[in-house]
Amino acid sequence: LRTILSSEQNLQAKVWFKNPPNMGDKEHYLAPQVYGGSRPFKRFEQLLQNVHVSRSLPRGWFAVPGPAARKDSYGNMSRGQVIQILSAMRAFSEVGFNMNRRDKGMGGRARNNLQYVVIQPGRNSKLKPGVWLRGPNNSLSQVLAFVPKVSYRKRLAFFEIAQSVMERELPGYFERAMQKVIAR
Repeated sequence: LRTILSSEQNLQAKVWFKNPPNMGDKEHYLAPQVYGGSRPFKRFEQLLQNVHVSRSLPRGWFAVPGPAARKDSYGNMSRGQVIQILSAMRAFSEVGFNMNRRDKGMGGRARNNLQYVVIQPGRNSKLKPGVWLRGPNNSLSQVLAFVPKVSYRKRLAFFEIAQSVMERELPGYFERAMQKVIAR
């Protein structure tokens, strides 16, 4: 959190989330937790939207973890698996460095046998839109689901907590400030 203090010219103080340096003017990533509703696209979703049309996330759609996704302790998809998917889909385009998986590795051997299959929305398929991992015996497991919208419920009672802290703490601060002014 960051605090913008009040002054004699501006009597309003503000407490809000501190944006990480790389966010610029974008909405803070915790805002959907405070207000509810949708969220901005994640970086990996933007990369998925820019790859070859037949294996991309449709514009305006979101990618959410599927049932077979590896998740961290916070319920987010593991970074390693996201990178595997982006690499398999050849979504990396950084100049001078390429993390995209090649069809053949060193000495002509296959690098690994992970195969990802993309099912686009609107395709005549029994499978739901998303990214599927082909496993042993050609079984498929959904690791990413493509959805047209995401909606978060309000989880963080930010304003309610701030209000209760203000009601509890403000009288003491106000009293001390008044005593300082009177003592001048």
